Amino acid sequence: PHQHYQAYLKAEGRRLEAEKQQELENPESTLLSEQEQEQDQDKSQESSKSEIRIFKPKHTTFAVMQLQGKQHKVLPSDLLMIDSLGAEIGSKLVISDVLLLGSPDFTIIGRPTIPNAEVHATVEEHTRTSKIIVFKKKRRKQYKRLRGHRSDVTILRIDNVVVPTVQASATLPLPFH
Repeated sequence: PHQHYQAYLKAEGRRLEAEKQQELENPESTLLSEQEQEQDQDKSQESSKSEIRIFKPKHTTFAVMQLQGKQHKVLPSDLLMIDSLGAEIGSKLVISDVLLLGSPDFTIIGRPTIPNAEVHATVEEHTRTSKIIVFKKKRRKQYKRLRGHRSDVTILRIDNVVVPTVQASATLPLPFH
């Protein structure tokens, strides 16, 4: 557990550094230009109350999707290891079995799936897992069996989580009682 926690901390540190770099490169995330600062100073001199501007970072939407009978929670740019698919490397997949969408602002729960919600993914790699040893023994019976296997897996990169748009006139189904 300790090794996994350290690996998690390293990955989290890299993710935070990437977010900071993205904020520096993104002109929308800069707080105020010089002209806006001067205008704000003029306004603050005119009125005794000073304004405080709060900038919220853009949060990404996560999805809980079902693929090959298993549920996975994914975010954009995640890598996902699943059982082997027959798709070619570099091919695009559209997964429409989305069970839940969420962000800090909203949560959409499907019944059982969310209509028009999609997860776009790209096949990155076909590989095999590390070897799993299966050892069986019955004591005092001269019985030992040593078997091992490696599973074929496909690595997917999640490109995008598509949230369906709801029109104001659309009627939603009533919950079950």
